[in-house]
Amino acid sequence: MFSVNIDYPKQAYITYLLIMRQDKKNFFLPLYDLYADFEPIEQYVRNFIAEMKIKKPEIFIPPMPIVFPLSYSSNVRLKKEYWDKPTLEYTRADRINSFHKVLESYQFYQLLVTTVVAGKSISLQASHCFRITAQEPEISLFLSMTFMSMDIRAKNAALYRFGNPVRFEYESGKKIRV
Repeated sequence: MFSVNIDYPKQAYITYLLIMRQDKKNFFLPLYDLYADFEPIEQYVRNFIAEMKIKKPEIFIPPMPIVFPLSYSSNVRLKKEYWDKPTLEYTRADRINSFHKVLESYQFYQLLVTTVVAGKSISLQASHCFRITAQEPEISLFLSMTFMSMDIRAKNAALYRFGNPVRFEYESGKKIRV
């Protein structure tokens, strides 16, 4: 437990996909993984859209994700009590609601990034958005009360600040500020 010090990158990207439904209840889906550059974003989005065309043909996903650059801000030390007895389920809807606030005013939010082990690799996960003014006690309370996937070996999580988003038109390679 707490044996791995995660070296978080100074820059990363988080991606949002617009999910358009026939019932007109459209929403932005924030992806879990963070990326170091745009190439893996393009590959993931292409695969995701192709898969959704087969699994859920009633939805449409434009091939133009919104991508936020992220800048590393600080580490968050993880504590044993974060895994003891969390009492709140952190649902997909809770997560999406947390991330939707960023779309309205990204300058006022920071992103909590945690790690998840997938086989032999460790992936960086966009976990929750906090107001930029959130202090350690608020973040600690969230981590201790909420059940979510985190690598128990990690000594630290990280906070990132959001930068100006772009619409990534990957078919043409254009990145347009939004």
